[in-house]
Amino acid sequence: MLSLSFRFISGRYHATKWGTNVNEGHVDWPPSPWRILRALISSWKTGCGDLCESDVWSVLGSMVKSPTLFYLPPATVSHTRHYVPVNDGKTTKMLDSFVALDRNAPVVASWTTTDLDVTQKNTIDKMLANIRYLGRAESWCDARREEYAGEHNCVPLDHKPPRGEMDIVGVLVPDPAASVSDLCVTTEELHRRHVVFPRLSRTAQYVRPSNCFEVAPAGKFGGGHPGNIEVVRYAMTGRVRPRVTDSVKIGDYIKRTAMAKYDKQNGGVSEVLSGIGVNGKSLKGHRHAFYLPTDEDGDNILDHMTVVSATPMDANDFNALVAMGEIRYKGKWFGLSFQGRGSKDDYSEVPVLGRAKKWASATPYVMSRHPKRGARYSESEAEAHIRLEVGKRFGARAEIMRVDVTGSKSIMRCDLMPIEFNRWRKEGITAFGAFNVELEFADMVRGPLALGHAAHYGLGLFVPADSQVR
Repeated sequence: MLSLSFRFISGRYHATKWGTNVNEGHVDWPPSPWRILRALISSWKTGCGDLCESDVWSVLGSMVKSPTLFYLPPATVSHTRHYVPVNDGKTTKMLDSFVALDRNAPVVASWTTTDLDVTQKNTIDKMLANIRYLGRAESWCDARREEYAGEHNCVPLDHKPPRGEMDIVGVLVPDPAASVSDLCVTTEELHRRHVVFPRLSRTAQYVRPSNCFEVAPAGKFGGGHPGNIEVVRYAMTGRVRPRVTDSVKIGDYIKRTAMAKYDKQNGGVSEVLSGIGVNGKSLKGHRHAFYLPTDEDGDNILDHMTVVSATPMDANDFNALVAMGEIRYKGKWFGLSFQGRGSKDDYSEVPVLGRAKKWASATPYVMSRHPKRGARYSESEAEAHIRLEVGKRFGARAEIMRVDVTGSKSIMRCDLMPIEFNRWRKEGITAFGAFNVELEFADMVRGPLALGHAAHYGLGLFVPADSQVR
């Protein structure tokens, strides 16, 4: 059996179902075998000139004669609307319908009776490597030949149907008698002949899951404990997202939003989300949630939010967090797009949750206590406070080898000085001093590493020194 996987790099698959108008909004799902074969033909013609027709057709001819089965990952369908120019300077509205899916979740197409030898495998691998898109040109994809032993949830009607409720859908497939010239027919030629479907093609009846376009809720739990959830990750979306200099204000604002959602859903206050105990006093030991906004693409604009807690969150905590969608800040809206949940081990690739010996400031360190009598907010005083706090927080497992503190060096290879960052959560509550810090430990230390004033809201945040994340 030959199996090909297609991962759509932008998370979108744009393709109009054959025989329908683009404004009808029907998407070719699953991607029809006819479309896939034409993509391979196009790859051969445009980028694989060293392959002769006999070698190519030894592969494609076998695929033409073989039934095709599909695995379709969870997806949803959406569209955008555009006004395009027509004659006499007028415009007309056009729909651009697409399937939205996880960019790492492959669509798998399998040809059940196709078995290739080594030469044939090399031939199709060359063609697959040259495929840049499937469907319309904006459907960028990564196409590969893979060994697939999983289930197929979209199959021909005469095949053994998968479990669950199914819908019947028409899929364009080649007739077993089709040739290279039949697959090379252009849309212009079809228009010139006044026909809709290419010669030696046919519409086969397939079954696919009835819920193939249903989006599961963003992980809300009806009750019980959802598991060892220490981390909840979001992507910040929207045209106007906050600058990295507003990290502490964003962290504080999102914390208050989460607490409001919790109170609305359950009544009362969550200790994990708020850091306030049942006695109304602040919890000790930093066991409650940190709200850490980060700029992970280096443009000085916040793009991710990580909520991490040493005390695992229960279902009510989690439901309050995923209920956050849009956040209004300074009169403008940005979105929080839920990306996932799990333990810190599940997110070890996220820099703020990684392991390293050398750490550097992602946001300025601000002392959480006043200096000693007669001392100033100096670099030496900041170093003393850092050593004291690290000793209390991590104990003997985090022996500091080196501390470099400066107020005149920009933060993490960006052009922002520590003093340019906001250093207070609310207006009128001023925090003094701002320092750029590099720490080196004797052994590997695991994040999150956030120290000093407002550490639970994104201030005093550190990342591994070799990271580009701020």
